[in-house]
Amino acid sequence: MENCDYTRLSREELASACRDLEARYGAFQARKLKLNMARAAPAPTSWT
Repeated sequence: MENCDYTRLSREELASACRDLEARYGAFQARKLKLNMARAAPAPTSWT
């Protein structure tokens, strides 16, 4: 249920969408990905 209008779904459809999204989120969590925002140090030649 990607890109759907959740305001128009019935309670049952919302519950189903919620279960689907939780399963997809769990799959991402199982991959144990890490976000590394560190930047590499500039090369010494650019320090001048």
